[in-house]
Amino acid sequence: MRLAIYCELKEKEIPLDYRRKIVSLFKSCLSSYDKEIYDQYYHEKDPIQKEYTFSTYFSHPKMQKDLIEIPDKKMIINFSTSDSVLGINFYNAFIKKRGENIKFSDLNMIKITKVALQKEKKIAENKVTFKIQSPLIVRDHNPETGKDWYFSCEDKEFSEIFKRNLYNQLKDKFSKDITGDIANLEIKDISMKKIIVSSYGIKMASSIGIFEMTGEQYILNEIYQSGAGSKKSLGFSMLDIA
Repeated sequence: MRLAIYCELKEKEIPLDYRRKIVSLFKSCLSSYDKEIYDQYYHEKDPIQKEYTFSTYFSHPKMQKDLIEIPDKKMIINFSTSDSVLGINFYNAFIKKRGENIKFSDLNMIKITKVALQKEKKIAENKVTFKIQSPLIVRDHNPETGKDWYFSCEDKEFSEIFKRNLYNQLKDKFSKDITGDIANLEIKDISMKKIIVSSYGIKMASSIGIFEMTGEQYILNEIYQSGAGSKKSLGFSMLDIA
């Protein structure tokens, strides 16, 4: 399920680390819609893996040191999930908040003006070319030290860590053992490049561009619908079919 959430800002400037503000918008919408449903997806001390991702489109943004200037004060949030129940809950939550001014930052407000269902493609082959819609985060987490390392397409470990991320993301999604199918995935760089992004004050290496993936269709469809990689629900790792 894919949605386009059309929004208007009161002021032109938003923080450079704007994705966390969009997460706050999601939380505001969902908690106003249904507190019990909100609690299914968000707990302060209990991180829950959420099967959705999002990306944001601005028209002619102007990047500054700590801010982004949006001349027309408009943005489109592209939301995608493989979970139809989750998708319907978020759709209803966005609709309920439509037309209401919501705090976006200390100096700005945001208003949802329209929520539109988008046509979702179906992957029917074992090879697909993906375009990265929001920076692809590939993370190696050390549970003993609690430290994270981030890898981009420029790193030789990229494919190995990427597949490990996918395994952790999908291992509880399907009833079958996916170990072999993940190991057999082939990832080919078509036109990717490294960029540095920031989230909650943490700078991370990431990748944007186009890559080709060969593998089982159920895996390709799942990552197309719910994102691939780390920090999907924070506005990273969203894919579209090129």
